[in-house]
Amino acid sequence: LAVGRRVLGHHTFSSMHLHTATALLYLAFLSGGDGLRVFRPSSITIRRQVGQLGFATETEWQYAGGKRNPLDPSQPSRTVEASGASVRLFEARLADGSRSLLKEFLGAEARAIGDRELAVYRHLEEEAGGAPDLSVGTLCGHMISDEAFETRGFREAWEASFGLAVPPPAAGRLWLIFRWVPLRTIGGFARVEQPPAGLAGLFDWGAAQARREWVRTASRESLRALAALHAAGEAV
Repeated sequence: LAVGRRVLGHHTFSSMHLHTATALLYLAFLSGGDGLRVFRPSSITIRRQVGQLGFATETEWQYAGGKRNPLDPSQPSRTVEASGASVRLFEARLADGSRSLLKEFLGAEARAIGDRELAVYRHLEEEAGGAPDLSVGTLCGHMISDEAFETRGFREAWEASFGLAVPPPAAGRLWLIFRWVPLRTIGGFARVEQPPAGLAGLFDWGAAQARREWVRTASRESLRALAALHAAGEAV
């Protein structure tokens, strides 16, 4: 939801699990001033990493006099700078046993994106008088990791569960906590293998019709969410 940046993609790591029950690997919530919760280290269990995100910053260049030599490599019309991994995604369990998705923002630029995303959700709640009725992720709340994340016990427990491939989180990072949804995107729909229908499928248009209806519904809901964001004064 940040202007001038777009997500490049994510990678899934389904084999990494967190089995420890140490209290340092828990997150609990207090009531916030708005409809969202403010979480502290205590009663959500981080179970596994499920992916990571990156963004790219695109810059369009304009030159004095409006003239640019397209053959001069020192005068690009547009440049793209990739961030690498900037957001880590984790599956967690809330105290009531429900699943949640945690987004941990790494670095100053990613933190700015996370702050903006949190501000947008707060604004949408204010406009709707509660949780917005949109096809967007349901944000439960947020937390800032505290000094407990820097303790030796936490880091040893993290390494024992995740290994050295997943560095432990640091203090002072922003985490957004969402209701769990599968990590499936509209952009990935075309790559999903469709089950063969056999010979009967040559004369049965039901499966094709269902796919068309899914695309129409996904497109309609995406445009409805975008229109609602613009109506609320949020440019994305």
